[in-house]
Amino acid sequence: MCEIEDEMFHTKYTIVIPPSDKYPEFVTQKVYSMLYYGIIPFWCKYDYDKNNLYSEFPDFIKVETPEELVEKINYLENNPIEYHKLLNELYELLEDKYFDNRFIKELFDDVLNK
Repeated sequence: MCEIEDEMFHTKYTIVIPPSDKYPEFVTQKVYSMLYYGIIPFWCKYDYDKNNLYSEFPDFIKVETPEELVEKINYLENNPIEYHKLLNELYELLEDKYFDNRFIKELFDDVLNK
């Protein structure tokens, strides 16, 4: 990532794919990583995050077909106000706790206190 960081800041969209068909419930941090760079992450709702762990993300970015993905990107490209509205909504999901030790502490506290 460090080698292509400048390019990342100039990228607007990405598709997030599942790491493996063997573990359909597994999700990665890529969604949040892309947001950090200002990239709107899309994913196929039938292939990635099947358990809706990322339920706080708007349904708009969860697509069913490649054609729907293209339609949504074209819509955002032709409607800059909607593009910025969506991007700002997604930025709200990047809470400060993800950039320090609070999130990890919450996870461990939850596991250890069960």
